[in-house]
Amino acid sequence: MLAVAWSPNGRLLAVGDDGIGAGDPSVNLYRFDGAFVDTSFVTFDNVHLVLNGNSTFDFTAIKFTGECSINARGGILSFTSTFSIVIDSDSSLLLKNMVMAGINGNKLRLTDVTSTVSFQQVKMAIDEDFIFDTGCFEVVDELIIQGDRK
Repeated sequence: MLAVAWSPNGRLLAVGDDGIGAGDPSVNLYRFDGAFVDTSFVTFDNVHLVLNGNSTFDFTAIKFTGECSINARGGILSFTSTFSIVIDSDSSLLLKNMVMAGINGNKLRLTDVTSTVSFQQVKMAIDEDFIFDTGCFEVVDELIIQGDRK
């Protein structure tokens, strides 16, 4: 099955393929830059991403709204220096089965007390002090934090 969707801000095209009969399942995001396009956020609403191998998120930010999840299936999810995840009000994000790399500063932000981030079998490698100053931080099943920071 092939699925195609535009992001609400018109900046990304997502193309998904279940891989049946033609290879591995995949989701590809195509970025379109232009003078008249809002580049502040890409919003994923009630999206459940399943990654098929190590992945690097390289973009300004992804805002998650509703109930969302990212399952890396044991792979490494890397953040570039320009990337961050924002969890909106009354929204949740489950991070599952992954090693997170490149986490520092405010790379993972919760917008208010109704935002929730949950961890299930996650190893987080931090290279700067990391503070959650609002929202709900939940460990569902095992969170290992590595690094010489706090």
